[in-house]
Amino acid sequence: MSDFKDLQNSIILSSFGAASVGVLLWFTPAKPLTNWVVAASIGGLIAAEFVTVMSEINCKKQIRIFGTEVNKLTFNLKAERGLVLRHKQELANQAVVSRKLAEELQQLKLIVSTLREQLKNYQTEIKSLQTANGETATEIMQDSFQEFQTQLNALIASLAKRYPNLQKDWEALRHEFDSYIRLFAARVNIVISQTNAKDLIEMSLTMQHEIISTGAMLKVKAYKSIVAYLTREFDGVVFREEHETLLEELNAVWQAKNQAIAMTYNKNFEAIKQEFSQVADSVVTGYREDFKSIVDQGLTQVEQIEELQKNILWLQGSLEEASKPHRFPAAVEQSRVGNAIIDYYYRTHIVLDSIDWDDSETGYKLMFHVGRNGSRFISADMLNANDAPQKLKEVSGAINTPEFKHNTRGGHVFVEVQTRHPKKKDTSKDEIDKLWIAASKFENYVKRWERVRITAGSTGGKSPTAKNLALAILKSRKGVGEIRLYDPQDGSKKDYWDMPKAGTSHEDNVQGMKQLCDLLDQRTKVKGNHLFILYVFDEIDSTIAKYRSQAYAVKDLVVYSLSQGSHQDLGVIYIGQSADANTIPGMSHSQWNNAVQVHIGSNAGVWLDKATTITTEDKNRLLEKYRKIQEFCDRMNEELGLDVYTDAAAYRFALAVPLTGLPQFIQLPGFDTYDYNEIVSINTQKSVFANNNNGLKIEAAKAVIEPKLVCPNSDCGSNRIGSKGSQYHKCLDCGKTWKKKQS
Repeated sequence: MSDFKDLQNSIILSSFGAASVGVLLWFTPAKPLTNWVVAASIGGLIAAEFVTVMSEINCKKQIRIFGTEVNKLTFNLKAERGLVLRHKQELANQAVVSRKLAEELQQLKLIVSTLREQLKNYQTEIKSLQTANGETATEIMQDSFQEFQTQLNALIASLAKRYPNLQKDWEALRHEFDSYIRLFAARVNIVISQTNAKDLIEMSLTMQHEIISTGAMLKVKAYKSIVAYLTREFDGVVFREEHETLLEELNAVWQAKNQAIAMTYNKNFEAIKQEFSQVADSVVTGYREDFKSIVDQGLTQVEQIEELQKNILWLQGSLEEASKPHRFPAAVEQSRVGNAIIDYYYRTHIVLDSIDWDDSETGYKLMFHVGRNGSRFISADMLNANDAPQKLKEVSGAINTPEFKHNTRGGHVFVEVQTRHPKKKDTSKDEIDKLWIAASKFENYVKRWERVRITAGSTGGKSPTAKNLALAILKSRKGVGEIRLYDPQDGSKKDYWDMPKAGTSHEDNVQGMKQLCDLLDQRTKVKGNHLFILYVFDEIDSTIAKYRSQAYAVKDLVVYSLSQGSHQDLGVIYIGQSADANTIPGMSHSQWNNAVQVHIGSNAGVWLDKATTITTEDKNRLLEKYRKIQEFCDRMNEELGLDVYTDAAAYRFALAVPLTGLPQFIQLPGFDTYDYNEIVSINTQKSVFANNNNGLKIEAAKAVIEPKLVCPNSDCGSNRIGSKGSQYHKCLDCGKTWKKKQS
């Protein structure tokens, strides 16, 4: 009877074990299997109870029957002798098995002895650990506490970054974590304050265990939040119907297997009833074999559950892969930039699916679909938030700042990337003539100028332009007057002057300016008709910079000559490099307002950039003209093979800033368009008038009328003669040169 009780107890324990498995399955993806496993365990428990009760009743009946059949068994003893012989053989086999069991018993005893020895060693180690240093135990506990803080801080920060939608969960977890930190910190201080080494070790180990357990519990909470979140996300994916269909199929298979198990139980029950005439040992053996078969089937079903979990993981992987944005194909620039944009926004949890791209004259346009973002509407403003356009510019290398726009007709968004400027349309000569004053009108435009400032960069054509301007002004006065030239660069390779010079150094520049100011004062005192004198000072910026200690004195000479020169038939041309007056020591823009300013080439752009005397609208209009004129000159010089620095006929321009009115662009005439000797030959008489009463020299001289020069080339005969250096004439039409006559 005890065997029935043992069997009954074994089956009850197994049923409770199966029920526990069902409860655990409640927290796994195989949650639907829980009800079936629990039902099977309860059914097994009821069946086991029923079977064992019936077995006991039948056993008692059989005992009474056995008593009445003893005589029959004695009578049949002879028939049973053969069976006894067979039993002896079986006993012999069992003896062999018994010997093997005895050997195994000896091995087990040896193992037990070894384990006991190890147990003694462990007990010895435990005793030695109990005497360990209290400070070591404290350090281990503190390390555990520090690791607890580090791991949980890192875990919460990492999960909050990966799952920003669970911010409330992370805040609650962070609050609970902070509470434990304060609690553990107080307890750690209490443990450290202990003086008894044994108590210190025990309390440290207890505290360490509590810290580790709490850390594990908080990690479980964090991962449980993620599992719950992923479960919710998994329920709303595109493959839900397929997933539910698979689960229904698996449930059907599970029900079929449960029915098979129930049938097996029924068959076993019938077999027990039919074969209960056998001895109790045979019945118990049958039950054990049947139970083992059931357990094996249960293990098989566990394997199937594991396979189901693998399928679920595969489906989750497929779902994750399917949720990724669609990318641009091919290994081209458009694909690289488009995929970089897709990856950037995917990291911000925005799905941009590639549609296509369109190439254009200036770059390309990338198109994206934004429909796979759930219930969120992704607008162009969301995509352009923060500094996203600037980052798109860096990724694409665009010359514009790309911004997303929404296509209401197609329901998609697009971004235009400009990688090159549109092909510029060449401006014609007729169009340019509308933007500047042509060289043919140069003389008429400048004839009234008396106070002029000319600027250009190094080798920008300042001196040849100043020479043309000075001679054009003198020509407009029919050659009546005098040019006093001061050139500190006398004799250099940049000396383009071929006229008499009054000074050849920076010191001479200063003396010439003083002479100009003195002459102004003299003519102010002595009224009358005075000879027009035009002073030309080259390298004025360098002169002022050289006399830096006297910069304000030199500046005062310049300012005085500009403000008073026009009242006394005195003109002045200052030549320098910088269009920005603020770079000249002691000078400012306003101090040049009494002079017509001529800024050559790129200096025109510099002046416009610094200009404050014109409106923004006028500045933008002039800048647009400047761009077109500069492009035209560059194109024409390139087509004709002309060097703007050395070729006299190269296309050049300047910005003229008059005393009144808006600035105008002018085309500069070619170098040596005006010849000094030709201009002064117009003079019929040259006089210097002065008042003897003031001690001034009076001189009158008859001027020699020089004949007009004509090109000696018989095929040319042009009277458009210029100069090449100080020794040669040059025909401006055919280019022939010949030596000047020495007077």
